[in-house]
Amino acid sequence: MWKKALFSFFIGATLFTLNPIVEAAELDRVTIGQNVLIEDFNQDSFVVRRNGVKRTLTTNKPGYEVINPDRDSFSTETKVALINGKAPAKTPITIKLYGTTGGNRNNTFNLNKLPSSKDYIEVSSDTIYSGNLGFFQKQQDLVMGINKIVIDFGAKDVKPIEIIVYVYEKAPSLIEIMNRN
Repeated sequence: MWKKALFSFFIGATLFTLNPIVEAAELDRVTIGQNVLIEDFNQDSFVVRRNGVKRTLTTNKPGYEVINPDRDSFSTETKVALINGKAPAKTPITIKLYGTTGGNRNNTFNLNKLPSSKDYIEVSSDTIYSGNLGFFQKQQDLVMGINKIVIDFGAKDVKPIEIIVYVYEKAPSLIEIMNRN
């Protein structure tokens, strides 16, 4: 009898302490699982860290989301980015690409030193539509240097999403250099 009562007490205490309902206004950080940390809550956005990668998510209307790229900024040697996400069916989505190639000798840009808005040049602007199931995708060509991709859903309460991509030239390996000679 005592064993059943003690066991019931432990089960009840466990359920009470693992209550998943948390009021976000009282929190600065929430850890979900081993590698996911949610921090910096405010009315418009919050920051998620997953395996050391930081991503700022906006609290846009439900149904508007960029799935890929999954980071706000990153570097790559690939001159193509695949952009996909979700939006209500038949929604027009404008994807604008702004580029810069590093400025002058005194003003070299990288992910730690981004250009100001006047240093960007609009490279392309395309409007695509989400499909019947609510998904969209686009293969976007990038330029060498800093690229800013702006994804605008055109909805009243949904902020445009900006993604920074630094495209660099791959340095040749020692074997490639030796094979040239």
